[in-house]
Amino acid sequence: MSKKIGILTFSFSTNPGSVLQAYALQETIADMGDYAPHIINYQKTAAGKPVMGKTVFCGPLGQWTPKKVFLWIKYLVAYPLRVGKYTKFFNKYYRNYPDERCFRDQLPALESQYDKFVVGSDQVWNFGSYSVDDTYFLDFVKDDFKKISYAASFGSAGVPEGMEEKAAQYISAFSSIAVRESHGVDIVKELTDRDATQVLDPSLLLDGERYESMAIPPKCKGRYVMLYLREESSRLEAYAHKLADQYGIKVVKVLKHWKCNRKGKPVHALSPQEWLGYMGGAQFVVTNSFHGICFSMIFEKQFFVDFLKSVSVATNPRMQSVMRLFGLENRDIDTNADVSVLEPIDYEMVNAIRAEQKALSLKYLKNALEKDG
Repeated sequence: MSKKIGILTFSFSTNPGSVLQAYALQETIADMGDYAPHIINYQKTAAGKPVMGKTVFCGPLGQWTPKKVFLWIKYLVAYPLRVGKYTKFFNKYYRNYPDERCFRDQLPALESQYDKFVVGSDQVWNFGSYSVDDTYFLDFVKDDFKKISYAASFGSAGVPEGMEEKAAQYISAFSSIAVRESHGVDIVKELTDRDATQVLDPSLLLDGERYESMAIPPKCKGRYVMLYLREESSRLEAYAHKLADQYGIKVVKVLKHWKCNRKGKPVHALSPQEWLGYMGGAQFVVTNSFHGICFSMIFEKQFFVDFLKSVSVATNPRMQSVMRLFGLENRDIDTNADVSVLEPIDYEMVNAIRAEQKALSLKYLKNALEKDG
């Protein structure tokens, strides 16, 4: 009888990187042998409503300027379309994913249903994220030997002041600890005096062919620079156009989950499959996204990076960590400012590092799943 593995991550999301890493972890565990991985449909809630959209609907009345009201109405109209596309992805690619979300008070009943729980990847241990609560530290699981983390990310370079004791207590209870970034290893050591294993983001565990089989080819014709932004960046946009002009190609801009028009305005919600199609078809990728970097490597794209400047600046270390791991620290747009003399990425080297790190990551995961209490 297959061992049932409960996966807890940001599965219900409209961020392509989040849902693809969840899918990749599920498929990796399923490929390892006699395991039945299930992604738990847990969403943090506030006043009984999903936190998704909280910043749109819960702002003080004093912030309701005419411009913001217009943008929020636009968001309200577009939100169901975007969620609908992602729900189709969940139904097709998540194994036995329940339609109904699980609430906090229902979580303890899950312990008897699963042999092990795996929390991760993504920023599930980022105390600064409004999506994170104690659930992502498996506080509802009494049997510590059932608790595994895989590529859990703190997001930033540290734990907020005042949260150290709580984090240490929760993390110490895990039977096996693996984090995604090198600074995560340091954080775990400082908090718990335990040695965590640094592992690859789950998206990097699957071969490119798996994603290509899911991808929906883009409708645009001809070669293009894929400008994929986690947050708006005039620097990156200018660089993408400079790169496109140098090679006589166009720019396709995607802001988070939106395909933008020629004026750079978000107009078309992309499904994860459509996003994969745009990534896979690009000549170059210009990005400030962690998963923009990961999928550039998966599809062996020549990519260029600028780090976040405003909303999520504290999460830049996660991008710096993965670039350092693969020897790609020089892919920033300042180093590559002269687009007429660009140094290509040596993907023979990158793929060799990825193969080595994948073997280590799979070894950790297999040992963690097989560990008995």
